[in-house]
Amino acid sequence: MTATIDPSADLSADGIHRDPTNHDPLAGGSFAQRLVHKASKALGGRRSSRRSFLTRTAMVGSALAVGPIDFILKPGTAYGYLCGNCSDGWTAFCCTIMDGKNVCPPNSFVAGWWKADNAAYCCGSARYIIDCNATCPTQCSCKCAGDSCDGRRTCCNQFRYGQCHTEISCYGPVVCRVATCTPPWQYDPSCTTSSATDNRTVNHGAPCLTTDCGSPIAKKYASLGGSAGLLGVPTAPEKANTDRRGRSAYYRNGNIYWSATTGAHEVHGTILAEFNKQAS
Repeated sequence: MTATIDPSADLSADGIHRDPTNHDPLAGGSFAQRLVHKASKALGGRRSSRRSFLTRTAMVGSALAVGPIDFILKPGTAYGYLCGNCSDGWTAFCCTIMDGKNVCPPNSFVAGWWKADNAAYCCGSARYIIDCNATCPTQCSCKCAGDSCDGRRTCCNQFRYGQCHTEISCYGPVVCRVATCTPPWQYDPSCTTSSATDNRTVNHGAPCLTTDCGSPIAKKYASLGGSAGLLGVPTAPEKANTDRRGRSAYYRNGNIYWSATTGAHEVHGTILAEFNKQAS
């Protein structure tokens, strides 16, 4: 069964607050006007340090990578295209409040999920947003995440989709959201396949989120069972090695390394311990 959420539906009575539609005076402007407007708003400003300029440049690059046609042709800034603030009603991503770890934090649990179709973050496949609700008794309070891009709220929205951990009846507000290209029932076996769809979240972003286009490491991780397999949940996103000759990703029970000569291979247990010993 698939439920599609009406974008105009008022869900505030249920404790969930969605982003409003903002009017843009340049909506009817020419292509050139809108492109110049976007560039000036993303990169301009009276005061601009080198760091802020680089940050804005990176943000524009992310917007172009995630949705180049939409970003160029539709009204809005790079910030507005990917980022969010505390007043827009949405919950922050877990990697924002977990130092880059795209997992549910302590004192929370995987409680439900929805999908957004045709996501550039997932190379055109569905993107899955997993809610991490607080456990009972709730040990967090409503606040803003505070990040310059993902400044959305945390532990504020008392809402649950409810397809995961149905055995847990008591729950608090949504602490944060996990974004993944892995179907939730594979990410966490407690989740069912009963689906909800909200395509307004397809481009929600944060600096700690990256595209997942089926890299060799991602494919290796999936072949090992994903988060339910040998390595467990990710503890750090995939990244390039300092020597730029390979890539690595880190998980609760081990690591996966990749290079052009070795391919993707996992290391865990005593071998990983010895590997870390030799590297230190």
